[in-house]
Amino acid sequence: MPAGQWARALPTVVATLTALPEGSVDPKILEQLEGAADILEEGGEVPAEEACAYFSRLLEFRGQPAGTTTAVSFIPDQASAVAISAQQCVDGTYASLTIGRPDAGEVPGLPEKAAIMLGQLG
Repeated sequence: MPAGQWARALPTVVATLTALPEGSVDPKILEQLEGAADILEEGGEVPAEEACAYFSRLLEFRGQPAGTTTAVSFIPDQASAVAISAQQCVDGTYASLTIGRPDAGEVPGLPEKAAIMLGQLG
């Protein structure tokens, strides 16, 4: 989907982040996300390329290096995973993939395979 469409969720994401205890979110990241959320709440649009930059900033909040474009996580966690969720935002396109299976946390290389599949979608 166009990343600008994904970005429409940013006001909700910002509300969640601002509700976290003080110091939980890097103020620079929060300030950038709040700026985008304000634009959206005023009826504006976030360009697709910009939306991918916000996606990357959210991944930084999750501890990923700056510039990261792909996230893969276990649902609910690796020890009891029943699915893997993967998201990517590259060149103005957001893609999401969920792979469900009862042994998702035990399948060697499944997160890497999910990331590869996302790359092939984009």
